[in-house]
Amino acid sequence: MIKSIYRCIFLTLILFVLLGGIYPLIVTSVGKIFFPLQSNGGVEYIGSQAVGANLIGQNFSSTKYFHGRPSFAGTLGYDGLSSTPSNLASTNPKLFTDINMHIIKILKGNPTVKRTDIPVELVTYSGSGLDPHISLQSALIQIPRVAKSRNIREDKVTKLVHSSLEKPIFGFFGVDIINVLFLNLKLDNEFNNN
Repeated sequence: MIKSIYRCIFLTLILFVLLGGIYPLIVTSVGKIFFPLQSNGGVEYIGSQAVGANLIGQNFSSTKYFHGRPSFAGTLGYDGLSSTPSNLASTNPKLFTDINMHIIKILKGNPTVKRTDIPVELVTYSGSGLDPHISLQSALIQIPRVAKSRNIREDKVTKLVHSSLEKPIFGFFGVDIINVLFLNLKLDNEFNNN
């Protein structure tokens, strides 16, 4: 009986050391070596000032910036501590109300855009509620607003958008996407914070 208790205690201690110490140390080390930017949260700096994280969507509300997907994370959205999908069924009236609210907001802020031109990801929540990317089409419909707000030509903004495209993994896993934070930082850098 005492032998069995010692075995249980020994096994518990071994598993504690393996799973509570050695395994996390190995995973953290592999992350730091092979994925240094991602393992540190993808925080972007201008000088020594942190301006955002490229792995987490953020709320850009100014007309001079590109806007990302709506967020359901937290009370006000974009809460990294409350990453969650909306879990609203397609038959839920709240989903319909939210989508219409997002459509109205986009049409109001982008008067040149027609309702049929709005990509679905700009009016629906992502699975995490914190998606940092938008599609090329989502960026293209925002170009007139951004260019007008910054008093620059649309073709210059279009060129910047196309230079910000991230290609799919191996060229075919996924679609072309644009990181909204990177694009907005490029805008500020290229056009001197106009």
